[in-house]
This record gives sequence, C-alpha cells and structure tokens, in this order.
Amino acid sequence: MDFRISGKVAFVAGGSKGMGREAALALADEGCKVLIVARGQEAIDQVISEIRTRGGTAEGVSADLTTREGVAKALDACRAHWDMPDIVVAQTNDYSEGRAVSMDPDIVEKTFKIYTISNIYLAQATVPAMQARKWGRFIHIGSGTAKEPQGRFPHGVANVARPATSGFLKTLSGEVAGDGVTVNTVAPGWIQTPSLDYFFEHERKFTKEEANAWLKDYIGIPAGRTGTAEEIGATVAYLCSEQAGYITGVWIVVDGGNHQSIM
Repeated sequence: MDFRISGKVAFVAGGSKGMGREAALALADEGCKVLIVARGQEAIDQVISEIRTRGGTAEGVSADLTTREGVAKALDACRAHWDMPDIVVAQTNDYSEGRAVSMDPDIVEKTFKIYTISNIYLAQATVPAMQARKWGRFIHIGSGTAKEPQGRFPHGVANVARPATSGFLKTLSGEVAGDGVTVNTVAPGWIQTPSLDYFFEHERKFTKEEANAWLKDYIGIPAGRTGTAEEIGATVAYLCSEQAGYITGVWIVVDGGNHQSIM
C-alpha cells in the first residue's frame, strides 16, 4: 500500500534504537525525508547509513529534547536540511524506579520532564507549522501502562507521568483536528528491544523459550511472545499515512492482547 507521504519531512525522536529506529526506517521506506534525533551520535549515524543504503533520505542530530534549547537545536537542523517537519514521532524514555508511597521528588520531577514536558515542548514547537499547512501527524510512542499501570514492577513514578502525557495529547488532538493535524499514541506492550534483551538475558537470565513462557504464564500475554520493534514501526507509519487522516486522539495498544480493557 502506498501511504502517500513520500517527500514529507519526518522528525523521529529516539530514532537511533529500538522502536524509534524501526519507525524511522518505515517512514524512510515510504519516501519521507527523516531526521533522526537522539543523544548518541554513533547510533544516529548507524541508522542514517542504513536508511541511505536502502535508498532513503536521512540526516541526524544529537539533542536533549527534555529542554527547550534541545528542541530548538533539533528543529534548526531540520530546517537547515529541509523544512519544518510534517510528521513528528515523539519518544523519550526513562527507567527510574520508585514506589508510590516513597517517590523521591527529584525523581518525580525528572520523570515528568522526560515523559511529559518533552512532549509539550516538542508539540508546541512543531504543531503550529502543521496547522498552517493544514496537514500534519504527531505520533507519540508511549506505553500500555499509561492506561493500565503494572503494580508488579516498581514503576510508580512512570505510572503517574505517562497518563499526564496522554491527557495532554488527547487535549491537543481536539484543538488541532480541524486543521488537518492528527495526534495519536501508539502504546506498545512487551517489545523486543535492546533494553528488553538485557532484562531477559542479564537480570532474569532467561533463554528465549523461558522468556516466552514467562510472558505468557506470568505476565499473561495471550500471544505468548514479545512484539517486534518492526511491528511498532509499521503501526507508526500507518498512522502517519494519508489513509489514517480520520484517526486522531486515539491510544492504540500493540501488545499481543495483554491489555484487559475493552476501550
């Protein structure tokens, strides 16, 4: 299927690894001009090289998107190469732990800056240009735990910040829908990424078979396996398509059936 976004400028935050990387590759394969934004220059360069080898167009910049200065730096690079982005894929992650009854205020502030404030900065800096063009896509790669927090892991701080991000994006989607701009969240479950590989191999010391059994029997994933980063990338690319122009303000779970809510 031709998603009809060839030539669009795509800004992919966290685009050097894992799900962001696959989103960048998928958009490049659709003919987008892709700006990879992350912190590590070496990983950025590797993705740029792969996209160019596949015949795509890509550039990159190392920037901290939790600050206004970092967002401005990344957008300056985008304009220097092409123009303001038509598509923004927003992804920032943190692994700070903390139980609800003992949250460290400094960790709470740091986590909100990473999960929520960074999305606000990025949207405020990019969406007005989309509104002016009467076309745009803002896709957030979040987590299923924003709607269904997992109490079995000490992720209390993230369980507070993630829903705040979803609330902001839902509000934004209603404000800009009439301008041809869609705002959606892709909510992955257990996805095979380098960080999950480390968790299974070094923290749990699981074989692949043991990991799949644990996911099915303990976590309760009906599919009985992890998802792939490519599956997330494909979902992001579709939501960026012309065909998905009537989908906005939604929270799409990609988790092998693990999420229990019907909505």
